[in-house]
Amino acid sequence: MRKISQIFDIALHTELKGESRVNFVFFFLFTCGLHFTFSRSHTLGVFIKRISSYFPNEPFIIKNKVGSFEVAYFNDTIFTSSEYYEQSLEKWLGRSQHKQIFLDLGANIGRYTILALKKYHFEKALSVEANPYTFGILSTNIKLNSIEKKAILCPTAIGNAAGTVKFQVDRHHLGGGSVVSEYIDNPIPYVQVEVPMITVDQVLVQQVVIPSHVDFVKIDVESFTYQVLQGMESLLKSMQIGSCIMIEVGKDDAEVVAVLKQNNFYIVEQDVRDTLFQKRK
Repeated sequence: MRKISQIFDIALHTELKGESRVNFVFFFLFTCGLHFTFSRSHTLGVFIKRISSYFPNEPFIIKNKVGSFEVAYFNDTIFTSSEYYEQSLEKWLGRSQHKQIFLDLGANIGRYTILALKKYHFEKALSVEANPYTFGILSTNIKLNSIEKKAILCPTAIGNAAGTVKFQVDRHHLGGGSVVSEYIDNPIPYVQVEVPMITVDQVLVQQVVIPSHVDFVKIDVESFTYQVLQGMESLLKSMQIGSCIMIEVGKDDAEVVAVLKQNNFYIVEQDVRDTLFQKRK
């Protein structure tokens, strides 16, 4: 009940531009309910998503304690931009000993980039997002928060080599995009595109970013984490003691943990699957 009350309170106190309060509260609660339903019943979640895809879905602007965002109903922008989303993880951005460059790999709509620059006072952010549609929203959100001069945006996938890859994302779950070996026949309506891919080390060279100035890396690339780490060998070696990497690690990710340990990154905090690593001597 406490969580429901908190979600409802956030919906009531979010600032709106170009949208009615009644509509916003209803659809915010609906989206939260859809997220819960899909986690419990895949079949029912798919049915609701298919029905909702026929409704008009014009974007509008909201403002909350995180920042300003372009959102739309029936996709997770309205949820991932909220104060409620991943509240317990936000404080991790304050754990790095230095605050020069924040590297956001799988930036989605820019929530963590905005937090890093506005609340945790990193000097710059380098934000990478592969999905072209989501990248457009990311660009808009950076402008809405007036941080264009501090944020470098890269529309590319990241992995262990340069090339072109297949990429697909659920139209309702923009944060669930992933690189795939082939497009999967799935009842969820997917965006399916080919996108360029380069390594993290190559991104840093292209953007003239000094690896030792990167103090925090957030990695959210679904099942492609190990490949991303393979492509950031130079960065892992160059990051300073006290630097942090925030990543989702499960019981089957021993190779991910091993790569980080080889580069002196050790677990300092966990929240379910989300894990914070920090570099030590």
